[in-house]
Amino acid sequence: MNIDPREWDLQERALREDAAYREVARALRRSPGEPPADFAASVAALVAPAPAPAREDLLEHWLLRAFAMVLAIAFISAIAHYGSLWLEGFEAIAPLLGGSTALNWAVAAGACVALSWAFAQGGARLHPPRR
Repeated sequence: MNIDPREWDLQERALREDAAYREVARALRRSPGEPPADFAASVAALVAPAPAPAREDLLEHWLLRAFAMVLAIAFISAIAHYGSLWLEGFEAIAPLLGGSTALNWAVAAGACVALSWAFAQGGARLHPPRR
């Protein structure tokens, strides 16, 4: 083994002066020795990309998306059809809530919360966290 004297002196000086280096050196002295035989394979398995989903999983995924779209369209059409009836009900309770302005702000705040949650859920599905 060929050891560079300059590097050896730098390490010795760091060992005397640097507390962080002393911690690393102490941990290396206490190490159990060689890593396990399958260490590289186990680390590679941890960072390997997830396997591609099976064909059945893809079909289920697209069916769930289609079902969600149908439900969203049904929800929008129900609001368009029955919205005027709902507004009459809201107008009846508006004086109890402080007027129609307060009701409008409450609906706007609820819509903001709902949209923020929906976008966060969509973003989490599009970009899952890495392991």
